[in-house]
Amino acid sequence: MLKHIIPVPKKVTEADGKFYTKKLAVCTDVSEWNTYVDVAVDAFSRTYFTDFENAECDVVLTKDESLKAASYKINVDDKIIVSAPDSEGICYG
Repeated sequence: MLKHIIPVPKKVTEADGKFYTKKLAVCTDVSEWNTYVDVAVDAFSRTYFTDFENAECDVVLTKDESLKAASYKINVDDKIIVSAPDSEGICYG
């Protein structure tokens, strides 16, 4: 599985889960990352942008300055949360 992810993650914790193909709401609380939201919406036809305050966000891009530069962390639970300290990390995530 890991060889298909670029860049290869440092750590992956696998858990039971299911993949649903419903339309996903993508949002961010970092205004300069709206470009990455737009790229995700353009790349995946079943996504759309929604305001961060909207409780129906499925994919959330958020800033985490405790991470190293250009790194990212993805947590998948009831939402997909991509955390990064900077734009480069969000782009990789």
